[in-house]
Amino acid sequence: MTVRVWTEDSTSAQQNCFENTDWEVFEEGTDLNGHTSAVLDYINFCANCATKTTTVKMLPNQKPWFNKELRVLLKAMNTAFKLWDQLAYKRARTDLRRGIIRAKHNYQLRIQEYFNQNNSKGMWQGIKSLTGYVGTFTTATDRTHPDTLNHFFARFDHKNNTNPEATSQPRCANEDTPIQLHPNQVRSALCIINTRKPPGSDGVARRILKVCVDQLAGVFTTAFNLSLQQYVVPTCLKSATIIPVAKKNTVCK
Repeated sequence: MTVRVWTEDSTSAQQNCFENTDWEVFEEGTDLNGHTSAVLDYINFCANCATKTTTVKMLPNQKPWFNKELRVLLKAMNTAFKLWDQLAYKRARTDLRRGIIRAKHNYQLRIQEYFNQNNSKGMWQGIKSLTGYVGTFTTATDRTHPDTLNHFFARFDHKNNTNPEATSQPRCANEDTPIQLHPNQVRSALCIINTRKPPGSDGVARRILKVCVDQLAGVFTTAFNLSLQQYVVPTCLKSATIIPVAKKNTVCK
């Protein structure tokens, strides 16, 4: 598994890169889709240049309490076994057993802390950690599916509307004063992003959006306002992961 390594130097490099970027260049001669795609591609390019990636070996039967300290102890025991050093092997095996006991105890305390936080999110994290639950997700590649769902559910709001295309594009109550977002509003929304979640359909890491909020708030405000003015959502942001859940085991029409 390939993971991205975040350091203070990489964070500073990304902030300096975005701070010295002339974002007005992306607005010249491009529409909403071109502007959004160019901005997202540039952000990903800067992230790849500023950060490093490393390969982590994950075994299917690896226990969640198996930490870095145990890897070092296990490597020392294997080295002593290959060298046929009985004294060093016994010492390393004893250290490994003690390390496993400590690791299991620390992992138990961490799981119990989830239940002591008095919040549902921590409780479910503890349950998932105890049971080893891993969710299965299916990625929808058809970008027209969100529009189809929008047309389907919007028809219930207009019972006597015979034109389904009338609900395809929402309109403001007053066409002369469209909704306008301010950089402070976008900055507030980016500050509450959960960096532990994976990137969305745009491919931009959530950590970049949060640590570089001051540098990216302006360019995202421009894109959002342009989308509100044209009543169009950029195509690159329409893809999403949809997981239909049936309320009954047997679905009847």
